Formats: sequence, C-alpha cells, structure tokens
Amino acid sequence: MFLSLLTVTFFISLLVCFIVSYLFSKPVDGILEKIISTNIAFAWTKYLKFAIFVVWISGGVKIDYLEKFRIKVFGPNKLASQLEGSKIFTKKICEKYNIPTAKFGIFSNLNDSIVFLNKNKFPIVVKADGLAAGKGVSICQNLLEAKKSVEEIFNGKFGKAKEVLIEEFLEGEEMSFFIISDGVSYKKFGTAQDHKRVFDGDKGPNTGGMGAYSPSGLINKNL
Repeated sequence: MFLSLLTVTFFISLLVCFIVSYLFSKPVDGILEKIISTNIAFAWTKYLKFAIFVVWISGGVKIDYLEKFRIKVFGPNKLASQLEGSKIFTKKICEKYNIPTAKFGIFSNLNDSIVFLNKNKFPIVVKADGLAAGKGVSICQNLLEAKKSVEEIFNGKFGKAKEVLIEEFLEGEEMSFFIISDGVSYKKFGTAQDHKRVFDGDKGPNTGGMGAYSPSGLINKNL
C-alpha cells in the first residue's frame, strides 16, 4: 500500500510537470529535476538504488541525472541520445568512422545553403537537425522547394535552428535494425519499417504519424 501511494505521488508530480511546462513554455527537464529531487517517491527510489523509468529522447528524466544518485536505470545518456536527437551529430559520427551514408553538407546560414544546392542534382534532402516528430525531413524536387525548406528551418519551423543538414537523395526502402548495448557488448532485438510519407506511392511530406510494422521484410542473412 505504501509503495503504491509513493508511485501514484510520483506520477502525479510528472503530470504537474508537463502541465507547467506546456502552460509556461519552460524546459521540461529542469522542472522534472526539481520535482524529482524533492519528491517522496523519488526519495524512496534513491534509498533502494533502483528505478524503472520510461525515458524518452525528446525530453523527460535524464539518465545522467538519475545516475548521479547511483540509481540503476536503463536508457541512453545525454551523449548517446544525440544519435537520435541530432541528425548532424549522427552524420559526423558516420563520417569519422567511415560508416556508409549519403553525401551531405552542414550549413549555418541560408546563403551558403543555396550555394550548395546550386551545385547539386535533384531531388535532394533537407533536414532539420533536432527532433521534429518525423516531420523535419523534406525531399525536394527542385531548387525552389529546397530553398523554401531551408528558409523554414532557419525561421524556426521546428524550433530554433543554428544549422541545417542537406544530403543527397538515396532511392529505396529504409529499415531500422535495433540493438541494445552497454558500450562493450550488444544484443539485437528486431527490425522495423515505418511509413514516411503521407500519401500512397511515396507522395506528400514526411510525417511521424503514418504507422510502422515489425519485423521488416527487408532483413536477410547478408544484411
């Protein structure tokens, strides 16, 4: 009974956190840290040195924060989460370790972006750097579309943007292959494909809401 009350108290605190964050547009992580550090349920968790939290990439309880209290928690830390949270970070990792990836350019202003676009063939892909609920990627068929996409990103369509990623268009199907790693060993746990574009026949803009399926039919022994 006591543990149940603690759990309810903790999740009520999380709900309050999101309401405050939404109403006042304050960073959710900072509010969470203040609530968690004083919350009675979290105090009990610190005593047990064990916690089960749902930790998501775009916000919420930071793994790094929980680890400061030596609490065992499963999820990506701040550095590792950039592989999902920053397309530019991931491209630089691919470049550094010679991981096959589409050719790309990273730009901090509109003029340099347009110069690059004029030198490349179309279609071309324009990407907002951070998380954008699956909507931050535009497959542009011509210079006009590409310029518009770059302008929207720098104008804050997906949040404040210091840089934009532009890369060559690779035609084909995309598959996600999932692993869990502790930094030394790893375990694989399946594949998935999601529906990127809003209309049939790969038409329309990218969206994060069209669904996904697993396992992927693309997986084979060679892959």
